[in-house]
Amino acid sequence: MNEIHKFDSSVIMKNVKEKIKDTFVGLIPEEHWLGMCQKEIDDFFREDRKSRNNDIYLSNFSIVCNEVLKELSKEKIKLFLEQYSSSIWNNNQIVPNEMLVDLLKKHANEIFVATFANMFQSVISSMQQRNY
Repeated sequence: MNEIHKFDSSVIMKNVKEKIKDTFVGLIPEEHWLGMCQKEIDDFFREDRKSRNNDIYLSNFSIVCNEVLKELSKEKIKLFLEQYSSSIWNNNQIVPNEMLVDLLKKHANEIFVATFANMFQSVISSMQQRNY
């Protein structure tokens, strides 16, 4: 029995494109084709394309890798921060997440020192300069 298929011009276009591509690629001598491929590969990995970062030169490969790593990092950071988020409010203030409170308590000494050390050092230096 003959099946009736809906006419889909995109399928025909795809087949025509593939046929044309196969025909033209077949016309290129093998050594020339390999040379063209090698040139594109070399260009992709060559570090001579100027990036937006001042005078830092990156290859297209490096740019692609950086973009992929950037997106992966965003996802990992987002998941990490979700552990410490809180949506509970009390008296118009957000209630800290228990994991965050535990982390702060565990590292309170280091946090205090990191927060105030430069401030106190500046005061001491200032006092020494004024001959107190």
